[in-house]
Amino acid sequence: IPAAQRALRKLLDRNDRFLFPVVFVTNAGSCQRHHKAQQLSHLFNVQITTEQVLLSHSPLQLLKTFHDKCVLLSGQGPVMEIANTLGFQKVVSMEQLAEHHPLLDMVDHNRRPKLPVMIILFGEPIRWETNLQLLMDVLLTNGSPGHKYDTELSTQLPVLACNTDLMWMAEAPSPRFGHGMFMLCLESVYRKLTGRQLQYKELLGKPSLLTYQYAEHLLKKQNQNHDIKTIYVCTGVYNPHLPLTNTNGMMMVSHDDGDLALKPHLIEPCHIVEDVDAAVDLKFSCKV
Repeated sequence: IPAAQRALRKLLDRNDRFLFPVVFVTNAGSCQRHHKAQQLSHLFNVQITTEQVLLSHSPLQLLKTFHDKCVLLSGQGPVMEIANTLGFQKVVSMEQLAEHHPLLDMVDHNRRPKLPVMIILFGEPIRWETNLQLLMDVLLTNGSPGHKYDTELSTQLPVLACNTDLMWMAEAPSPRFGHGMFMLCLESVYRKLTGRQLQYKELLGKPSLLTYQYAEHLLKKQNQNHDIKTIYVCTGVYNPHLPLTNTNGMMMVSHDDGDLALKPHLIEPCHIVEDVDAAVDLKFSCKV
């Protein structure tokens, strides 16, 4: 996007160093942060560090109370390595569950894989039918697949979900299904079998509060842990008065008065402009 190239140059000094703390927030999640930093550095021809990148799963690093739990991972890409990097110590992949369960030896504890006590949905899987089936096996047996379903369970395993985007734009002329569409299928199957709503322990990725709190945390780290009074957010926003395929650039000014919290006036844009380049110009004009 040409406007993004122009906008970024305005945020750099003559030595190609950022004039302000900057964080790139994306709902992508099938890679490690340093890989995304390398990709952005190549695209913008400027050095972007890992600490300036926030992926959909990055805030999981803050949920330390879950790091020692055995978790089942759903998604694609190096999800095991990503989970380990985020701090999770006991992880089981869908492939491991599918491979070991048919031959599960309940007597030989050395061969028995750990049974999950929570689920992390990193992103849409490649084989939806397999993941939907195995996730139901785990959810409806309270983490003991191989047993009969109990649709009257009084408790549900904790589920953490990254990236709730229903659809996203790629090279195709129409939007593609995103992880939110997979979650919708999972919720529908769960509701059909149990009559209850699937509950999520945490939802991550834009526009979740935890993701923006983590972005603020990264900005403060870049600012030598000094408080930041004003955060400028440049993002795409759907305008209900325009066709569905149309988006405009948006700059939202959030004044920090303590912990970042969801407030009605903060979910509305202060200014709507043509693109991110115009948003940066607006910031430098000191009219916001």
